[in-house]
Amino acid sequence: MWKYPHMPADSTALHDVADLVADAAAESPDKLAIVEAGGRSLTWAGLDDEVNRVAGGLGPRASWPATGC
Repeated sequence: MWKYPHMPADSTALHDVADLVADAAAESPDKLAIVEAGGRSLTWAGLDDEVNRVAGGLGPRASWPATGC
């Protein structure tokens, strides 16, 4: 369940997960974001770093028009 950051009240709007993670990292970089079953944990800042690393590896393929789905 997504608890942080708070989603805007307009639930019909599309939300970019990378932007939500970046917002959370800016507000609370040291707060725990994820704990994996294997015991690895990431703060919001660490998760933001991982998101940026993966997105950087995708390059231009990461961009496509929003479909509204």
